[in-house]
Amino acid sequence: MNPINTRTFFLSWYYSSQGNFQEAIKESARMVEVEPMNPEEGSFHTLMYYYARQYDEALKQLDQIKFV
Repeated sequence: MNPINTRTFFLSWYYSSQGNFQEAIKESARMVEVEPMNPEEGSFHTLMYYYARQYDEALKQLDQIKFV
């Protein structure tokens, strides 16, 4: 995992645990920007939408994940 992604991973979990889902989604989106072809980052980003109860957006994100 990229050092930037390690930071954003834990920051996303922190924001999520505090109920600040918009910040968690923003941080997890950075992970996808850095490594767009990595399905783990895309799955984590989808999980943040799921925790935020934005199920339609979570499904859209799942469709965008490219498994290699």
